[in-house]
Amino acid sequence: MKVAIARTIELTCSTTHPGTNNKNTYHLNETGDQVYRDFWKFLLTSANKYTRLPTIITFNYDLVFERSLHQLLIGTYFNQINNLILIEKFRLNYHVHNIPSIVYEIENSVFYGAEMRGIHGKILKPSKINQDISMPDIDILKLHGSLNFPKKAERDPVEFAYNITKPVESPFILPPVFNKMSSDIPTKMWKVAMRKLSEAKNIIVVGYILPKTDIYMQYFLKAALGPNLNLNNIFVFDPILYTDSPARKAMMDRYKSCFTENLINRIIFNPDSRNIRTTQYGTTKHFVDLLENNKAGLIF
Repeated sequence: MKVAIARTIELTCSTTHPGTNNKNTYHLNETGDQVYRDFWKFLLTSANKYTRLPTIITFNYDLVFERSLHQLLIGTYFNQINNLILIEKFRLNYHVHNIPSIVYEIENSVFYGAEMRGIHGKILKPSKINQDISMPDIDILKLHGSLNFPKKAERDPVEFAYNITKPVESPFILPPVFNKMSSDIPTKMWKVAMRKLSEAKNIIVVGYILPKTDIYMQYFLKAALGPNLNLNNIFVFDPILYTDSPARKAMMDRYKSCFTENLINRIIFNPDSRNIRTTQYGTTKHFVDLLENNKAGLIF
């Protein structure tokens, strides 16, 4: 069943990228939905080498985050106004015990074509520099596993970095079960997720309705956010919340039941919908449009 799930997800994924091998160092790839490349662009162009980047927590098994990040950082044209990323290197962490942290270097380069005309484009490559050097961290916590999570440790961390956009033959994925800790593989990752949520100032939820059947996640959120004394807001993006329907009230009630009265008052169920390009309120596109200029004070 797990193999069937993994193959089905990969077959239906429209976002593709071969990774960081030498053959595609300068290759521009824009398959899939533009919204994911925009997400990374607005996140990284707002940051610098001193910025602490937000943690990404996802229940998806697919490789859209990894591939769209590579799409943005390989071959994308830039100038002093558009797509210029000031970060020179970053460390990607899954926080899974058998997957090493990976350091990547970003190079804003000038390519010369047949006419010797300079074209500004990006290069992304894995680096062997000391892991202890200070740099921005990108934490992607895929709590239910991922198509690129091997069940056994890879021998060469740099070689693994080249193939991060490719599914492994028999990936670790956690099917919908009550006991999320039925395997040792995700334990460290779930602990990191709990710590990150307990320290967060802003939490942004996109496309998660908190179903009644996901009792484990309800208890997890209560445990993680209960001791959080620094929390400003919880932004919840979902199209249901922009309708006048019983489903809207039911979803709001589920979220409210997870938190104390003090935290309930910090949940924003209708994030700003003014002066944005989209009319698809509550969608990923809505969230990314707000992120573009930090219109709602979401992150930075």
